[in-house]
Amino acid sequence: MLINLKINNCYAFNEEVNLSLKADMRTKKFPSNIFKDSKLNILKSVGIYGGNNTGKTCLVQIMSDIKNIILNRNNRLESNIFNESNLCNIALSFLYGKEIYNYEIKYNSSKNEFLFEKFSEIEMDEYNNSKETNIFFRDFLNNKFDSTDLKLKDSLPLSSKDNILIYSFNVEIFEVLKKAKSILTFFAEKIEIVSMEHIDLIGYKKTVNFLKNNDKNKSSIINFIRNADLYLDDFKYDSNIKIPIKNEEINKTIENIPELSDQFKCISVYKGKEMPSYRFDSLGTKKITALAGYLIEAIKENKILIIDEIDSSIHFKLTRAIVSLFNNELNEKAQIIFTTHDINLMDIKTLFRKEQIWFTHKDDKRTYLYSLADFTAENGVRDTIDIIEKYTKGFFGAIPDPKLIKSLIEIVGNE
Repeated sequence: MLINLKINNCYAFNEEVNLSLKADMRTKKFPSNIFKDSKLNILKSVGIYGGNNTGKTCLVQIMSDIKNIILNRNNRLESNIFNESNLCNIALSFLYGKEIYNYEIKYNSSKNEFLFEKFSEIEMDEYNNSKETNIFFRDFLNNKFDSTDLKLKDSLPLSSKDNILIYSFNVEIFEVLKKAKSILTFFAEKIEIVSMEHIDLIGYKKTVNFLKNNDKNKSSIINFIRNADLYLDDFKYDSNIKIPIKNEEINKTIENIPELSDQFKCISVYKGKEMPSYRFDSLGTKKITALAGYLIEAIKENKILIIDEIDSSIHFKLTRAIVSLFNNELNEKAQIIFTTHDINLMDIKTLFRKEQIWFTHKDDKRTYLYSLADFTAENGVRDTIDIIEKYTKGFFGAIPDPKLIKSLIEIVGNE
């Protein structure tokens, strides 16, 4: 589970911001929304609001980049274009089993070099005091190196800056590095990134793979799709269906693109009649179908599901139901982090704790990231208020102020 994400000088964030998934135990509201551990309490869901181009998608991109870096798929981070420094700083903490780990990197985006890297374990006592132990630490900026393994410590100054440490050395030589790689890659593989913008075109793959292979999750996925659409009797995949396009060239092109081919072979059943999903299902139903595989897998395998624009083409009751799946006490350790513009989800009376609602905001100086929990009862923000009304009036910021009337005046004036 993700506990904390700190970002500095990366994409839209020109100054340090901090996304915390620690629960505020001063309030006892909605205990099922929290994973409780002897060491700490972690939120199962977080929703992020904000105007367009204020950093919401950047957060999703950063988590995607972190996953790819740890899994050695792509070393890619971009520093803020308005800062002179090219050094991106990302730090995160997460729960692995019953242990807490911190991982931090500083990456020079112009030279594609990792100039700082730290992987440490956090031990907490019964009084909530913490002690940090560096498993490995390399700082080329200040020429400092450390590790619990003395042999590795002596070798760290010789390590490559081109990649993170678990890929700079043969981990079989250093047992501590082998263990670190196992922990970090396990965490990264638990991260699943979904963009709702094009999920109806490319996201079918996961759902269809479960249906094609008679996966153990197959019945859960079918039930989820069926329950999400009140008019749907059944949903299935038929590999024997011929793609109904007579043009041979187009047909061959579709056959060679599994994501497209699979969509033509998905069947929805309405009142006992089988119909091609691509022709008869709404855009929202298609998106729910594509999303189903990710949701069921996340809950069953305790993944961290990160969804950009969760409300895209989906009814607000469905998005509430999806969030409720993760907040439910039957969910053990799965997390959902999502961006949204749907103010119907902004509900601290029946759905969320205050620290589960976050905002991004941008002004001429910087991009901000902050929680509803930062607004206290002294500010007039109690658990009993209508926060939707306050948000729409701009009380929390993070709301666009479009001046489209100016465009209209210009258009009319130019005629």
